[in-house]
Amino acid sequence: MTKPYFEFHEYTVGDMSGGVPKEFDPQGLESKTKMRMLDPYGFLFLYGDVTEKPIMYFHHAYIDSVRFNGFTTLGDDCLSPQLPSKHHTDMAQKDAIVTKPYIKVSNDPIEYVIQTENKYSKIQLFEDCCICKETDILDIMAKPLPFTIIDHGCVFQDRFQMIQPCMFAGYYEGKPVIGMGNYDRLYIPNSVKKDILTDAAYIYVAGHGIREDGRIESYLTTINYYGTSQFDGTSCGFYWLEGEEPIIVNDVKIDTEWVHLPYVDDGTVVYKEAVFHIGPKEIHFKGKWGSKGFTEKPRIERHGQSQVFGTWYEGKVPYNHKMFFTFNENMGAYDYQIKALGFKVVD
Repeated sequence: MTKPYFEFHEYTVGDMSGGVPKEFDPQGLESKTKMRMLDPYGFLFLYGDVTEKPIMYFHHAYIDSVRFNGFTTLGDDCLSPQLPSKHHTDMAQKDAIVTKPYIKVSNDPIEYVIQTENKYSKIQLFEDCCICKETDILDIMAKPLPFTIIDHGCVFQDRFQMIQPCMFAGYYEGKPVIGMGNYDRLYIPNSVKKDILTDAAYIYVAGHGIREDGRIESYLTTINYYGTSQFDGTSCGFYWLEGEEPIIVNDVKIDTEWVHLPYVDDGTVVYKEAVFHIGPKEIHFKGKWGSKGFTEKPRIERHGQSQVFGTWYEGKVPYNHKMFFTFNENMGAYDYQIKALGFKVVD
């Protein structure tokens, strides 16, 4: 398989059938690689008020089974886990019966659907959007930003993604929400049998924003330390500001210090603030809220996992976004492993 890398495209929906899109490098994929996940997730701000804590929506599912699904109330600071999940028992979870496992339901317009019935959920993929419905709680449309990131194996070992940044708009509990996030399609070779997070070891960072002047900007970085010669230490990153050429690199640098999560005793660490160096660009991240998974209760048993969310800006001079999203997840983030990568753990 070829060395992992990101590729920046003008928006493309690619092959919607579930087969391998032409945007992927055929030399890097097995012939029996298929789409296995369609994941919408991101920040939802009630009434579009970005001064308030966002609702974190995450529908994480294979095309034929749900892993988890819900609305996370993030912790009140970087070192706090999420609060008890609202609506968890009302929504499709692991026991949900998938009645439409990513099937085509319309040719005009082209539409594919993943649907559950015992706890109703419906994820609809069209050529120009994705619509998410969760019982009578959520009804939102995800409109793609004008670009697509092709992930040639950077984030998850032996797996490939079409990462689609988007704007969300719709209703949550009957109240209007606006937000930003992604709806990603994950492609997995038939030979890969492990669960997506088995032995996962990475630092994954993503953010989108709309500047005060209306320009869209976005970044994505990942550092892998799976312990295999091909992936260990692999780093990929991209940054794009509307009106400029995208920057794509394979040598991301992160300036930060790590601290232990105070509510676990397994050596898991997290950072509160960081500067991500993507080529000549500096992304300044300031953490504000924490989480430990996106399940009903914090996933204390998920050793080595830490998550932090917050605000960001690019360059030396701070500024605010009119709308924004961040996603910072670390897997296998034990103090000894993070130190081995050259970082400092300060407590």
